Amino acid sequence: MKQWYDNTADNPNNPDPDQWVFGGSRTADEMTHAWIAITHLDDEGYEELLVERKEKEHVLWQETISKTRNPNLASNGSLISLR
Repeated sequence: MKQWYDNTADNPNNPDPDQWVFGGSRTADEMTHAWIAITHLDDEGYEELLVERKEKEHVLWQETISKTRNPNLASNGSLISLR
């Protein structure tokens, strides 16, 4: 597991990017929280998810091919008028 902090001025949640901050358990220290959800999956459930994923990949692949072959298609699949 990895975590990182954005202590730059670009982070809108960082009140003071010039403040030195160290890791630790005090409220002024940088802390991280990890929420981990574990779901038990039996072989049947795994196979169902695998089939669903392959079907979605196939649909995305077909959409990509059709857009590549016909660049005049809009994102909704309709033809773009080239007048």
